[in-house]
Amino acid sequence: MKETTRLGTSADLDLLEDFVALGVAEQAENKGGSIWSRRETPSPPFRASIEAVLHDPDQEVIIGLIDEAPVGMYWQKLPRVKNLLQKCDIP
Repeated sequence: MKETTRLGTSADLDLLEDFVALGVAEQAENKGGSIWSRRETPSPPFRASIEAVLHDPDQEVIIGLIDEAPVGMYWQKLPRVKNLLQKCDIP
């Protein structure tokens, strides 16, 4: 079994939309999840939010793979990472 990651692209929109919808639905059932799903996640339809992230140079989407099959995703705002690297004196 080989675990890898890759950056998400516009070609992954359907997949990413499914991941977000499934994740929000799954967590909404947990304690506090209904509030979290309304306050901390993109509003449905998720596609527009995902497209915005994919076209934002300060954010990136990472897709997790097992044996080349997508199993999950994560998106992050890069300024936090860039600021941390600068504080650590890493180019």
